Amino acid sequence: MRTLVNQSMPAGYHQVKWDGRNDNGSQVSSGVYLYRIEAGQFQQVRLSATGRQNDATAVRTDKA
Repeated sequence: MRTLVNQSMPAGYHQVKWDGRNDNGSQVSSGVYLYRIEAGQFQQVRLSATGRQNDATAVRTDKA
């Protein structure tokens, strides 16, 4: 598991990128992962799929 952002942010558009590593800094295994976004009363859970090939990591997320 990894927390990418844990702070208050001003209203507006924000983008967060995940490098495919967990909180310990280890590369996670290829697979499908859930991610959660929380903003005030808003909560959303989505899927993300990761895969590795020749030391490159690809992360694909479902669209809103």
